[in-house]
Amino acid sequence: MKQRFITALLVTPLAIALILLIPTAALAALIAILCLIALWEWTRLSGMRSRPWRGVLLGLAAAAMLALWCCRGTWIWWSTIAAGAVWWLFALSWLRHFSFAAAATRGNTSIKLVAGALAVLPAWAAFMQLHLPQPELHTWAPDRL
Repeated sequence: MKQRFITALLVTPLAIALILLIPTAALAALIAILCLIALWEWTRLSGMRSRPWRGVLLGLAAAAMLALWCCRGTWIWWSTIAAGAVWWLFALSWLRHFSFAAAATRGNTSIKLVAGALAVLPAWAAFMQLHLPQPELHTWAPDRL
């Protein structure tokens, strides 16, 4: 617990500084990399063992993020965010029946991979939407009054 507390004390100011001080495009790239790392781990947890196929899925996720970034502000962008919100409501029901898709079958692996994509990609888009309105620094400046 002590190690986690110390890590939080060190990482939290860095995360806040990055959110406030870097432009949205740079933050989008940084958060996309973190999301891809999370998806890489999710593919393993979902039961995929083939590294090449996991890499292909990560490439597809990266392409989806790039396509979403190019479509920001459009109906595709907002539909993705809405799909994520709906997915989280559905996931609550799934968690009530946690044995659903628990067996290590190819079909269940696919369900888990889609679940990961529906959790991560819309969350990334929503986070970027929160950061978009002010593309420069997100700090308070007296000359903006």
